[in-house]
Amino acid sequence: MVNQIENLRSQLAKLRADHPDVQQSADDLEKKLTDIEDGLIQRKYSGQGQDTTRFGSRLIGKMGYLGGGIAGGDFPPNQQQQEVHAMFKSQLADLRKRLDAVAGNDLSNFNKMLKDKNISSVIATGQ
Repeated sequence: MVNQIENLRSQLAKLRADHPDVQQSADDLEKKLTDIEDGLIQRKYSGQGQDTTRFGSRLIGKMGYLGGGIAGGDFPPNQQQQEVHAMFKSQLADLRKRLDAVAGNDLSNFNKMLKDKNISSVIATGQ
């Protein structure tokens, strides 16, 4: 999902550079995409110093932490770990639905606007 969002955002950045008249619409679409991406990953990490202390983990980081804890144990996942897994699974499904809606509805409307301006469409990949 992150790769799909990053691919779309890259295409939007190129469009804004080449076609300033679509900037506001591209910005609106990108805002919806970054809202979803922010649920998945922490985009504020800089790779410097205390990033993990300054900025909380997002869903993918939390899933990795849970998986590492389970993999490092000698016993099957306990009840709490199973409940957290179910919660993360539900959150991931919700983010997937949101991304599918943006890629289906909002992107479709955006591409119609581009077509009317005789500009190449933005393509959603990796669904």
